[in-house]
Amino acid sequence: MNAAVRAGVMASNPCQGRRLPHTRVEETVFLTSPEFVLLRDHVEKQRWKNLATWLVTTGMRSSEATALTAADIEADAKTCRITKAWKYSGNYRPEIGPPKTKKSIRTISLPDAALEVIDPVASGFLFTNGAGNPVRSQEFYDGGGSPPATAR
Repeated sequence: MNAAVRAGVMASNPCQGRRLPHTRVEETVFLTSPEFVLLRDHVEKQRWKNLATWLVTTGMRSSEATALTAADIEADAKTCRITKAWKYSGNYRPEIGPPKTKKSIRTISLPDAALEVIDPVASGFLFTNGAGNPVRSQEFYDGGGSPPATAR
């Protein structure tokens, strides 16, 4: 807003003298291994179980994991290079771009449980929906992360 005032776009800054509200910081709570297994075992489709296992065992963001291809995996070294993620452009269409922050570009070690749920020589994206397209977060939530409509 100050920049807009300096540029002559606005006469004054309506935010001048305002403070951001205080937010309450709460400790992050993680699932225990038995809790995750119980949750995963209630997911019906194998592709969603695989993605859930990948996310939990690697700590990756879903936008990063669903942008992965076999070229990002070094199975022998048990590593994954993260250099891209799904982004939403101004027209609400998903596209591949850089991860969330510069520090998000990284190489991670892969546990055996993660390697067991992927095909490291597959063509295309490692995680796809039933039609073979890249997985969207809402799709994963609806298909694997939320209880069936009858259970709600």
